[in-house]
Amino acid sequence: YLELFFERLGRVVGKHPGWTIGLSLAFAALCLAGMIRFRQESRSEKLWVPSGADSLEHKEWVERNFPETTRTLSIIVEAKENENALDPRFLREAIDLHARVLNVTSPGSNFYAEHRQTYNDFCFSQFPGRCLFSGLLALWMFNASKIDQLTLADVQSAINMPNLMDPWNGGDVANLGRWISGIERDQMGYITKATALSMTYFLIANETFNDNAGELVDERATDFELAAQDVVLASRID
Repeated sequence: YLELFFERLGRVVGKHPGWTIGLSLAFAALCLAGMIRFRQESRSEKLWVPSGADSLEHKEWVERNFPETTRTLSIIVEAKENENALDPRFLREAIDLHARVLNVTSPGSNFYAEHRQTYNDFCFSQFPGRCLFSGLLALWMFNASKIDQLTLADVQSAINMPNLMDPWNGGDVANLGRWISGIERDQMGYITKATALSMTYFLIANETFNDNAGELVDERATDFELAAQDVVLASRID
């Protein structure tokens, strides 16, 4: 029967090729009609967690009552082998990089092309007019003039102070473990050297759902991060 079926089908197709092609295209178009309602989804909780699950309800409750208000960008600057990240020359180049990041713009991006804003326009602020930063340079208030006058002894003395405070962020307790890495100490336990330092920037979060990406995106922050990345990659701290 199968052989007979295909024989008859072949005869029909051979006698009516136009109708065969037309019906095939019509059937394909009918199947494609569902693409009108196609929507991409990349959120893991939507893809892998069953709808109505307790974990989803808990997540939605947290997001509704304690929404994310900040987004962070961290830049890690590493000293060359056998060099000291606490060296004032290294800190001067780090503050120069910091200044370039603050003034970054991204002409090719949609957000900056329309608004031409820099980091200071949408940074998270603890105090009016002062953006929230975090990093070793906070000990000198991110002030290039103060950093220009430092000696290695000044830096070592500052970071070994008992009960070290962060003057930029309202006198909070400083966390050197987040600011520097590769720490070396002398026999007395005093920090004398580090291999890298980090600088963290806090932005106001502004996420919206993007239908094309199928996820929550923050276009402004993403534009800034990509532009800052270009600045960092183009910089070289010797």
